[in-house]
Amino acid sequence: MLTNAEMHSVEHVIATLLRNGRARDAAICFGPTGCKTGFYFLFDGRKLSEADAVELACRENRSKPEKSENSY
Repeated sequence: MLTNAEMHSVEHVIATLLRNGRARDAAICFGPTGCKTGFYFLFDGRKLSEADAVELACRENRSKPEKSENSY
């Protein structure tokens, strides 16, 4: 579990990467959920597909998306 300070750092690092990366025209917001159990990524679906957004978020986090029937 991340502390509030760690979540805040993650939020700023990933938001900066998204705003300055190839999705800069599509990225709207990246931030922690209200209950601080995860993060959300809002993007313009006309400029970035859902599959591309998942791939981008995973690449920015240097992880691979998990294959699941219920994901995405």
